[in-house]
Amino acid sequence: MRFFTLILLLISVNLLMAQSKSVSLSTAGTLVNQLSASEKANITTLSVSGNMDARDFQFLRDEMKVLSVLNISGATIKAYTGRNGTISDSLVNYPANGIPDYAFYNKIKHTYKSTLTSLMLPSSLLTIGKLAFYFNWNLAGTLTFPTSLKNIGDYAFYGCYNIGSFSIS
Repeated sequence: MRFFTLILLLISVNLLMAQSKSVSLSTAGTLVNQLSASEKANITTLSVSGNMDARDFQFLRDEMKVLSVLNISGATIKAYTGRNGTISDSLVNYPANGIPDYAFYNKIKHTYKSTLTSLMLPSSLLTIGKLAFYFNWNLAGTLTFPTSLKNIGDYAFYGCYNIGSFSIS
């Protein structure tokens, strides 16, 4: 009986620690400033609206350790030029309306966003960069692309074994 009580207690603690949050960004690249250390460690469901860029994707990839559900359907992805995006080893021009190369795969650390299970994309999305979701194997269900999407980069969804289907809407 004590064993089952302990299991229920652990499940309850995990459920209490899981958090959801909605953030509206007026300035791209500022998601890092919108969340406390506790939120960074515990948010499992995040909705982002407003302006974001490659720096915000880098933050989502490297700092949001338990992020499972990401809704960026209300976001506008802005262009960014710099070294603080998803490819940190060189100066990069990241285009507007594109999920950047290596968005959820850190090629330097060889880490994947294996916690990500669900993703909602913005209707203005034009491109998905190469290796953007590389080995995000828990990404599951139907992934819906907007009709605006023009290009999906090489190996963008390689290793995403649990995606059941893709649709365009």
